[in-house]
Amino acid sequence: MLVEVTDSSLLTDRFDKARIYARAGIPLYWILNLQANQVEVHSHPAGDTYTQLAAYGAGSAVPLELDGTGVTSIPVSGLLAL
Repeated sequence: MLVEVTDSSLLTDRFDKARIYARAGIPLYWILNLQANQVEVHSHPAGDTYTQLAAYGAGSAVPLELDGTGVTSIPVSGLLAL
């Protein structure tokens, strides 16, 4: 799992870095998007892309899965200090 906190580098993180991480087989890539106050979860890498994307905003919680097993969920407000 890899987590980026982004504000001004959002496009680089979404596209360039996501390709690098997917190619490397990183199973989960989270972007803590400070511009939109949301957490973007990229999962299921295939080649140089992630096949699934989910976005979680204020008032929701991000489910954390490791090796396909739900471990816990983390409130977005705790990650972004909303």
